[in-house]
Amino acid sequence: MGEFWIKTAANYQEMRAQEVELDRAAREERDSARERAVQRQERLVAALANQRANFAAQGTTSEGSPSVIANEDRRKARRDDLVDRAGLDSRLASLTGRKRRARSLFQTRTLLDAYESGARINRRGSVSSGGG
Repeated sequence: MGEFWIKTAANYQEMRAQEVELDRAAREERDSARERAVQRQERLVAALANQRANFAAQGTTSEGSPSVIANEDRRKARRDDLVDRAGLDSRLASLTGRKRRARSLFQTRTLLDAYESGARINRRGSVSSGGG
């Protein structure tokens, strides 16, 4: 029966290591997404400032055709932001799924090890040594 608990502890440690790694990857994804959003915003502000400077140097206003360019830059920045957010959501969902699968694998391994060791498993899936 002692071997069962050793296997369970090893399986648990493996599952926790996977969870920690997946949590780290999710944090990195979120941080990276924030950084990309800031960079997009900086590029948009720089492009708009450049356009305004060009308009001022030419003595024109930001109406008409130049304003269409600025609006297109804003639309492109919004679209890029939406695409990045969708990608981030997808990557985070994938990491969450992998984390769930790691926990499920741990539970399955624990039950299989319990069965092999002759431990008693109650209806809720809890394991007891049964005195053996």
